[in-house]
Amino acid sequence: MNIPEKFIRPFPSPEEVFSEEIERHAKHFLPICSLNLQFIRPDSEEFWIHFIQPAEIHSGCVGEHTSAFHDRYNFEDSICFDVDEDGKYRFNGDWRFFILENKEVPSEIKTKIMEQAQRIAEKQGMSFDQAAWYKTPHIYRQDTQEELENVYRINHLCFNAIKNLYLKYGKFLQGYVPIELDSKYTLEELVALKEAADSQCQGDGLDRDLIEDAGGLSEGMLEEGFNHIDEMFQEEYGNLVDTPKRDDGKVFPYIGYLSGYKFQEYGCDELYLFFDADSKKAVVRLVYS
Repeated sequence: MNIPEKFIRPFPSPEEVFSEEIERHAKHFLPICSLNLQFIRPDSEEFWIHFIQPAEIHSGCVGEHTSAFHDRYNFEDSICFDVDEDGKYRFNGDWRFFILENKEVPSEIKTKIMEQAQRIAEKQGMSFDQAAWYKTPHIYRQDTQEELENVYRINHLCFNAIKNLYLKYGKFLQGYVPIELDSKYTLEELVALKEAADSQCQGDGLDRDLIEDAGGLSEGMLEEGFNHIDEMFQEEYGNLVDTPKRDDGKVFPYIGYLSGYKFQEYGCDELYLFFDADSKKAVVRLVYS
């Protein structure tokens, strides 16, 4: 969707997006763009809202293995932010929602693991270390943590390469450069590879759109035929379920959606953003085909 420059800011800095614990937020969330709400609500005051994508995306759902830290708006593939008067975000949930925030096994869980491992080792004749690994919850295992560290590294690397190239050329380059988890590319090397891949495609890619739709104003959304866009999201919309609701049962006002896979190596198919001005909460929902 073509949005005039005065209404959209590509790839804002973490300092422009997050209100506190900026380094921690920037580790988990990649800021894609900021939208001036006057684009979809011309009579409103200028207010910038942000599209961000979590760096944890790899396989399965974000939050899939951390249900103990779910809440009303933070659960599988749903992330909520408190929004201050300047439009800046603060993660609304328990940070242990993200696997990499669970490096230390809580003492009560560690004790339980040791007791279970001892029984299993004696009963099945395996080593204590094998039994302890088997009984350790997925999120606390060293191999899980190491794999996620690599996922974050690759998603950040690709995001920064795409960001640099978009800001340089004003479009997404064509040609795909696959990145393995054990790749050791520097940012400069990856940028050069992506430029070379684009050159082999004759550089004819014209995809400049950061956002696929804002406020239901894109051609595709208008074809849906709804006079009030929020009606579309009151229940389910395509693969999007569990839309964020207010206390009165009405869905949070819809802001827009984008294609998450454009921005990092492992991204969602569709990323929806909702914002409720009364509660000052923004909710990001991730959808996969």
